[in-house]
Amino acid sequence: MSVKTWGLANKLTSICLGTISESGGPRCCKRVSYLTIEQTLPFIKEKLGLEIPGSGKIRCGDHERNKECLRAACPYYVENQDE
Repeated sequence: MSVKTWGLANKLTSICLGTISESGGPRCCKRVSYLTIEQTLPFIKEKLGLEIPGSGKIRCGDHERNKECLRAACPYYVENQDE
């Protein structure tokens, strides 16, 4: 019920939805989740002063299980990334 936290939650939601909308393509829960995490970590650091370490480069190897996978057009597609 706090004005500040209500505003921050809605601001972060808008940032995440904007990023998701720019990613294009059909559904992929993993891509949407990864994009959201990448937007959320710096937001939390900037707005709340909390640093939550990420796990490094995100790689998704589940393209065989998702027939709508964007493959090479997805930033998390494992074959797009160097080891």
